[in-house]
Amino acid sequence: MERVLTCAACGAKNFVSKAQAGQDLACKVCGATNKVPTLRGLAGLPLAESASDSKVGPARGDTWGWRGPVTALCLLGLLVSVIYSAWYLYSWSVIDTRFNADFQVEADSAQIDGAGLDSVLLLWDEYSKVSLGKKQPPIYKLVNEYAASCFRRGTAGIATIVVLSLITFATIRSARPKK
Repeated sequence: MERVLTCAACGAKNFVSKAQAGQDLACKVCGATNKVPTLRGLAGLPLAESASDSKVGPARGDTWGWRGPVTALCLLGLLVSVIYSAWYLYSWSVIDTRFNADFQVEADSAQIDGAGLDSVLLLWDEYSKVSLGKKQPPIYKLVNEYAASCFRRGTAGIATIVVLSLITFATIRSARPKK
C-alpha cells in the first residue's frame, strides 16, 4: 500500500511505496529531492486511501505563503497608481501650455478694450490690489508650473506602475510550481 510523503519544499503530496524506502524521491511539483524514510519510518506516514490524497500537488494556499498578501498589495498599488497617473496625465493634457506672457497681455488688452469705463475702473482696483499687496507670479507662470507638476506626477505614477508590475510578476512567477 502506498504512503503519502509531503514535500519539505512546497508541501506537495507525493506517493511512495515500500520499494522506494531509503531512496531519494524528486517532488513531482517542484522537483526538490526528498529522502524517503526507511521501512520503519514509512509506517509513520499516512496511507494514500482517500480521494483527496490521490491528487498530486500542493493544497491551494500552501505554495503562496507570504506571496499572496504581497501580490494583493502590489495589485492594489497598481490600481491606485493607474488612477493617480491617469488623473494627472489627463490634467496635464487639458492645460493650454501655449499660455505665456504675450497671451496674458493680449487677453488683458481684449478684456480692457471690450469693457466700459466702470468695468475698467473695477479692473484697475483689482489689479492694483494684487500688484500692491503680496507679490505673486503672473497667471501664465502658475499655469505652466501646474502643468509641469501634473506631468511629473503622472510620470512618477507610471514609474510606480512599472515597479509594482515587476514585483507582482516576480511574486506570481515564484509561486508557480517548477516543472
